[in-house]
Amino acid sequence: MKGNRQHLLSLGRRSQQRTKTLFRALEEGDVATMNLMLKEGGLRINDRSEGQTLLHIAVLHGRCITVIRRLVRAGCLINSTGPTGDTALHLAVQYHRIHIAVELIRLGANVHATNNHGETVLQLAVANKSHVDLLAEMIPNGERYREQRFYGIASLRLATAAEWRPRDWIPALVSSYRGETIYSEELRRLVKILLDTGADVDATDVNGCSPIQSAVYTGDVKLVKTLIDAGADLDNQNRLGATALHDAILCGSEEMVQLLLTHGARVDIEIKNQSDTALHWAL
Repeated sequence: MKGNRQHLLSLGRRSQQRTKTLFRALEEGDVATMNLMLKEGGLRINDRSEGQTLLHIAVLHGRCITVIRRLVRAGCLINSTGPTGDTALHLAVQYHRIHIAVELIRLGANVHATNNHGETVLQLAVANKSHVDLLAEMIPNGERYREQRFYGIASLRLATAAEWRPRDWIPALVSSYRGETIYSEELRRLVKILLDTGADVDATDVNGCSPIQSAVYTGDVKLVKTLIDAGADLDNQNRLGATALHDAILCGSEEMVQLLLTHGARVDIEIKNQSDTALHWAL
């Protein structure tokens, strides 16, 4: 009995060490060790390193599809969440590992999962994350914004900022990054895949912002039209009371404003505590 117990403890320690070795190989890109560990098995496949699973680490470091697939087939739970509530699919989208995101969806990742900010994968997919460094210098508490919400421009943040800065700075911000956006056909394809897989086009985050409100700030009319075609609620109000139309006006995008109006966006919805409609913001 004692001998069996010691044997089991020895196997447990060996398994733990092999798992640590795999974590390190994933971080360092040591393909030979990755392949060896996954081939031989004997892993604690759902162990964590600083709150992240093996699958999280593989996604964060952009490992190949084959490694992702082998981890899932070895039993790595595809919908496990990390310290911020992000699944592997959340991370794949945040870090623009689009090919990995598509594979995770194919392998059964939950497209409805929300992280600690209440954000779905769709909300991350429609956000333009490439200009937050500039934005963080312009809004209150920018450092905290950069740290916690680096992946996208939040409708609520810009709408709030509009209360304390002249509104002409917002179109200037948008025009300053026009032409540099990282939004691409590949990302549009991912959004379409998410919608076709059943992602909620109207899911809101902790600030009440919906995907279409974040999408407006990309300046990508095709993207916004895709969300409209999927049935997005054009009149959703975030915590401040702003709608996608308010957001489009803040951006100074006539084409976006026209698109929203053509599809029935209301012009009479008021901002909370101010009674400002989108028409007021257009003046």
